[in-house]
Amino acid sequence: SLPKPSIWAVPGPVVPQGSPVSIFCRGPPGAARQRLQQVGGSRVWAAESLGDAQAEAAFSFQQATPGHSGTYVCQYKTQDSWSERSDPLELLVVGVSKDKPTLSVQPGPMVALGGSVTLHCHLPSAYDVFLLSKGAELALPAGSIQGGQGKFLLSPATRAHGGTYRCYGSVNTSLHEWSAPSNLLELMVTGVYKKPQLSAVQGPSGAPQHMTTLQCRSEMWFDLFLLSQEGSANVTQRLRSQYKRGFFQANFTLNASEQARGATYRCYGSLSSFPLLWSDPSEPLRLSGRGSAAWNSYKVNMLRLSLAGVILLILLGFLVEAWLSRRDPRGAVERPPALPDGDRVL
Repeated sequence: SLPKPSIWAVPGPVVPQGSPVSIFCRGPPGAARQRLQQVGGSRVWAAESLGDAQAEAAFSFQQATPGHSGTYVCQYKTQDSWSERSDPLELLVVGVSKDKPTLSVQPGPMVALGGSVTLHCHLPSAYDVFLLSKGAELALPAGSIQGGQGKFLLSPATRAHGGTYRCYGSVNTSLHEWSAPSNLLELMVTGVYKKPQLSAVQGPSGAPQHMTTLQCRSEMWFDLFLLSQEGSANVTQRLRSQYKRGFFQANFTLNASEQARGATYRCYGSLSSFPLLWSDPSEPLRLSGRGSAAWNSYKVNMLRLSLAGVILLILLGFLVEAWLSRRDPRGAVERPPALPDGDRVL
């Protein structure tokens, strides 16, 4: 039998209602004709190949409708026989229902290589079918559904899981009517590179004392640095790096409202070419919550230097006293003893 063709959609398998979409079918050289079929439907579209070198055909829909949602397969013809069917292509026309789901992630938007993370898609309880998309591709259906919420477990996390996600909902009795897309959710995978260093440094000259400056740096080339507060689901700050004195580094400034008493911070490094893949976390840095960590450290160091100076002065005093007490008495100028009155020389 003839090998099966490949099938894909442009701009992607998820298309808003009313937008154009094209489905492409490609066979080997010599495939002169292709046909497209929607699984479960009776309609078949036929097209000639775009050229012998490409051996592919395009099936275009100028305005996607709910009826275009579904599963598609294609075949090509060589001489008098048709090939096997392609792998199925799921096409999703979204925005038919105006309800917009909410997509969230637990325990947070950063997951370590090999770890686990669960994405939650929330909609009114009438919805009982949920799908997840990653970038322009459909990812997977919900693993569990309960009370208008679909759960997508990603485990174990790999580099391929880093990306942007949306989710969609529908009703099992009307699978052609999909909701509007959810909010966009970024999932970052950590542990891809070696960890950077995080430390508190003195802020720029003239900076208020209540400001805290945390510096993330690495000898490894990182374009981006990210600061994260432990226990918080949100990324605190993300900055581009600068190269100074043999290190790639970025200074994160926290004002009083961003600082939490006893908060612990870590930082990560990444490359702009793969902005959702991050390094191992730095060692944790805990803030006291009483002003700038750098300023507090500076004051402690100054106090230590002052105490050391006092101790040195005291020791120097003891040394001088000991040196004077050991001087040779013959080297001193002595006064003659006072004469009695009777012995005075007139």
